[in-house]
Amino acid sequence: MKLSFLATAAAASLVAAPAQAATVIDLLPVGFGTFVGLFGNLDPATGQFTDEYEFTVADGSVISTIGSAGVWFTGTALQFTSVTLNGTPFDVITDGAIDFRTLIDLPVTAGTQKLVVKGIAQAHASYGGKVIYTKGPGAAVPEPESWALLIAGFGLVGGALRSRRRVRVTYA
Repeated sequence: MKLSFLATAAAASLVAAPAQAATVIDLLPVGFGTFVGLFGNLDPATGQFTDEYEFTVADGSVISTIGSAGVWFTGTALQFTSVTLNGTPFDVITDGAIDFRTLIDLPVTAGTQKLVVKGIAQAHASYGGKVIYTKGPGAAVPEPESWALLIAGFGLVGGALRSRRRVRVTYA
């Protein structure tokens, strides 16, 4: 009996719990190569929590802010213990009843970006934030076909100027 219980416990420990998938942040265009996405949690688990978010971008830079307001004695407060984007921690602006953090001009490479929010929450706490992504200079590099058209155009203009008949002006 004891052996079968240990065998069952060992088998159960080998089966990993399914990982919670990260929430995808949809980035919406707002003009001039800038995109904005909102994220947050209206009721994180009471006690310690970890929320993961993902968004996909090309090369560029990211500005992100996150905030929470609450009062501990009312039982609605939330305190961030860690907020990171691709492992880079956010700067703490305020900490306490109003918890606010920001990350300004973090260079990012093309691909999926990972935002991780960790904290301690009381019942009915909430937080929210936004991500602002701006395309970098890498997005403005012309394709090889564009370069070929540009060079061919210069060649045609140069050829047309060279073959143009010259007009001779004589003064009397």
